[in-house]
Amino acid sequence: MISKVCFPCRLFCCLMSLLLLSWGANGEEPLKPLMSDTVNQMLWITEQYPPYHYREDNQVKGIAVEILEQIFEAHKVPFNSHKQVLVFPWARAVKEISNNPQAALLTMAYTPERDNLFALSEPLFTEQIALITLKDSDLTLTDLGQINQYVIGVVRDDIGERLLKDLGPDEIHLTHVLSSKELLQMLLKQRVDAIAYSVDIIRYQLQQLQGPKQQIKIQLNLAELPTSIAFHKQVNPQLLQLINQSIVALKQAGKVDQIINRRL
Repeated sequence: MISKVCFPCRLFCCLMSLLLLSWGANGEEPLKPLMSDTVNQMLWITEQYPPYHYREDNQVKGIAVEILEQIFEAHKVPFNSHKQVLVFPWARAVKEISNNPQAALLTMAYTPERDNLFALSEPLFTEQIALITLKDSDLTLTDLGQINQYVIGVVRDDIGERLLKDLGPDEIHLTHVLSSKELLQMLLKQRVDAIAYSVDIIRYQLQQLQGPKQQIKIQLNLAELPTSIAFHKQVNPQLLQLINQSIVALKQAGKVDQIINRRL
């Protein structure tokens, strides 16, 4: 005998099957409109940090920007980085994503403190942060305990400053600037004894300068840190999951390495 509940059960199963089909095989379909709407509502910000991200000739460029564009392109999400990514000083950028749930920052190096404060994506690349002098400097450092004898240049609230305060002596003589360009100029004009910053960034910026090429010396390696897109803690978790999956897929396809090798 046929149970009276069979027809409602079959109807329910059919409806559930149609719903699952509408989600697509891997759950991407309902996320695409979500991603498109969310991306266009968000404030995408970065800092002047070439070759990873920077503004030049009224265009926003760089390794992280290209990766972000490929993420959106893979999901057919319209995105114009030149119009939709704003360049802020680092301290202002960090303040923005601290207070604005609709903001995202390209990029932020990992620390446990930052991981507690922000939602960090899968890493895009790894950065070497070091204590740097010019190659012809007479300064030789073998231990962080020595740095209290010198003036060290840092970008305000940047990872270089954080690492020095965490790893160095209690008393450190720091000179703060707002950008990597200012930091490099302080080093070249010998207004500081050394700087704490990303090795790749300083090398790249030195190559862009006119005239004789200066070289740098890495006095002490401070850290090698995974670097990610940073979001407010209240970011839509589905959006973050989709971006993370896309970063992993781009890495596995070798596309991230292609972008990095072309730029560095």
